[in-house]
Amino acid sequence: MSAQDGQDARDLAEWLAVQPYSNGRIGMTGESYGGDTSYAAALDRPPHLVAIAPLQSPANLYSDVIYPGGIKTTEGGSIDNWPGVAQALSGAAISAADEYAANRAHPTFDEYWQPRSFPGHYNAINVPVITMGGWVDQYFRSGELTNIEGALNRTWAIYGQWPHQAPLRYPNCGPVCNPDGLSPGIVLAWFDHWIMRLPNIPIPPQPTLVSYAGATPAAPGWREITGYRPTGTTTRSFTLNPDGSLGAPASTAGAATFQQPRDPATAGGSVTLQTSALSTPTSLFGRPTLTLHATLSGPDANLYVELLDVGPDGRQTLVNNGFLRASHRTSDITPTPVPAGKLVTFTVPIRPDDWQFAAGHRIALRISGGASTMLTQNATPVSVTVATGAASTLTLPTVTTP
Repeated sequence: MSAQDGQDARDLAEWLAVQPYSNGRIGMTGESYGGDTSYAAALDRPPHLVAIAPLQSPANLYSDVIYPGGIKTTEGGSIDNWPGVAQALSGAAISAADEYAANRAHPTFDEYWQPRSFPGHYNAINVPVITMGGWVDQYFRSGELTNIEGALNRTWAIYGQWPHQAPLRYPNCGPVCNPDGLSPGIVLAWFDHWIMRLPNIPIPPQPTLVSYAGATPAAPGWREITGYRPTGTTTRSFTLNPDGSLGAPASTAGAATFQQPRDPATAGGSVTLQTSALSTPTSLFGRPTLTLHATLSGPDANLYVELLDVGPDGRQTLVNNGFLRASHRTSDITPTPVPAGKLVTFTVPIRPDDWQFAAGHRIALRISGGASTMLTQNATPVSVTVATGAASTLTLPTVTTP
């Protein structure tokens, strides 16, 4: 996953194009890392590359997996676990220890990460793209949407309620493929249209985004999001209030404190707020944001956010989560320590989703330092005091569909 991948893909595409069995029109597809290399090829613009079909691709390994929000994920934990898998699959030709050490040596978004990152370079893509992402992809659910948003006018996109498994049901694919995935005929038709130039292929004439909303029976299911834009969606805001509610601003201000390192499930390890039972369904589509006014007792802390759907029986479903290392509040390149004891504003991006909170359910927000199985814990004890009342707000975006 380096800039070399795009150069190699460019060379391969151009070599294929001049072979006697080739019509000179080259397509490229792949899932996960293969999606990454497909995007990298398009960014390098091989003259004979005509169309690509990247599936569940990262956009930026730094923020997608290794340092989301600037927080180092736990090596071998629930997010940063690929090096161990790569070591096993390669018969130890790849060293997990070396991979972890290399990532650990670059805690900021420096020259090690920047050549591997797509954002800021999407204008180089000049071929049509069909791509698929998973709203419950534990690695790249946010990165794939970033790729889509970066090349909207050239991208036909499908997002399902899929984890990080191949979203196409190839014959005899086994556990690598998602049993709830789509027919591989979708990608075959894509290349029949662009590469083979076969007539009467039902490709929508304009780029579009099709998404499956989760997760209640009343949710809309598959729908086409026409004219999707990263901005310009409608939003609904909820204030974090002193009584533990999310809703209209309270008449008085307050504060709520949690400690780290401490397990979020233990007393004092997190702060949870929730709405009253919803009278009507509430939809989320896109990237929620938590604007957090808080005071730290030390120079740094993890700000880990979980957006939850709470059913009438109290059962909690994780909709999505967000990450911010407090010192990275303005930059992943040049972190700045937080002045202890001073009220500071933090903007915590929450990973995107297509979700409908059903009537009778509650929207909940849990803020903590994150569990050690996911995130590297703060090196020294620190208290995080959240200002409640009109100061801190959760914003949920949505879209209007026909």
